Amino acid sequence: MRISTFEGATLEEALARVKAALGDDALVLSTRERKRWWNQRAVIVVTAGVGVKPSKGRGKGFDEETLARVFAHRRTDDGRETRVPAEPASAAVASPPASRPAAPPHRAPPPRSRTEEIPGEALFLGVGVSRERARDLARRWIFDYPESKRQSPDLLASLAGRLLGQDLRCVPPAELTIAGSWALVGTAGAGKTSLAVKLALWTKGQGGSARLVTRDNRRLNARAELFGYARLIGVPCSVETRGVAGATTWIDTAAFGFDEDGEMVDLERTTKGSRVALVLDARCRLDEILRSVERAERLVPVALAFTHLDLCSRIGVIYDVMRATRMPLLAASVEGSLSGPLGLWDQREAGRRIVGWGGDLVPSQEGRPRRPLRVEAILGAEK
Repeated sequence: MRISTFEGATLEEALARVKAALGDDALVLSTRERKRWWNQRAVIVVTAGVGVKPSKGRGKGFDEETLARVFAHRRTDDGRETRVPAEPASAAVASPPASRPAAPPHRAPPPRSRTEEIPGEALFLGVGVSRERARDLARRWIFDYPESKRQSPDLLASLAGRLLGQDLRCVPPAELTIAGSWALVGTAGAGKTSLAVKLALWTKGQGGSARLVTRDNRRLNARAELFGYARLIGVPCSVETRGVAGATTWIDTAAFGFDEDGEMVDLERTTKGSRVALVLDARCRLDEILRSVERAERLVPVALAFTHLDLCSRIGVIYDVMRATRMPLLAASVEGSLSGPLGLWDQREAGRRIVGWGGDLVPSQEGRPRRPLRVEAILGAEK
């Protein structure tokens, strides 16, 4: 709308000027009085508008046909919908010069599918690491090591073990000989009793003073069994959790389940004042192990221990659990009997053991897969 201002001595004079300038279609927007000087008569000021305001420097405003072409489904003031067909493309469109041929359309490479395997991923899947962790390790495998080393059969297992070990933490073996008490907790059949005896025997073998305590009052003959093991290895055993000065005490606790809360209250009393290590059965699936970890959170464990490694088909579950919990590894035990070896590792050795346990990772010089390392060789046991 074009808006203008008109003045007159009276209202009639101002409206006459509006009509003369804008015509009969003019619309009065406002009227007011205004004095030019303090001693002069007031004049009447009328503001009026009419029609469509022409755009500056761009010709007249858009007509209905142009608006309908730009906005194909535009409705007019009377409610009708305008549908003006688009004009055909002009044949006089200039083609690119002959000296500069048109460049082919850019085609971005197709995105990598989430299921597409990353180079090196099969290496970590082969040792039992979950697919999500294996993909993360494969990306680091590509960026951390040059292709010449990744393709070397002699360096393959060593580099993979080093990469795994970077994400793992282990309890230094020297801490196990310091006087104090460790409470071993876990589900039924996890191997707490056998692990406690092995750790006591190892502590004694390192020249330390070891002691066993049985607090398992649920399993039949549990106390008699631990007392018998204690006599066999020559360490004292009792049912009291009070520590002995200068001795490392290993406490065998009752198993916990997933239904009753009362058993967890009893375990909180038993483990009070002791460092708690959660014993996990490596034969279980990852979701089952993580369920045990979640159940034991109220006991505030500070370390993890894995048992039954000889029967574990996916040793990489150790890596997955330790990455998920961020807790250090206390020990790794093979077999449920006392004759099975015990592994106390550092970070690099833990990664190397997991890779070595994975089996046929590196082809031999003759093209046949190498045999998996034997249990005794993996855990460093003496023949």
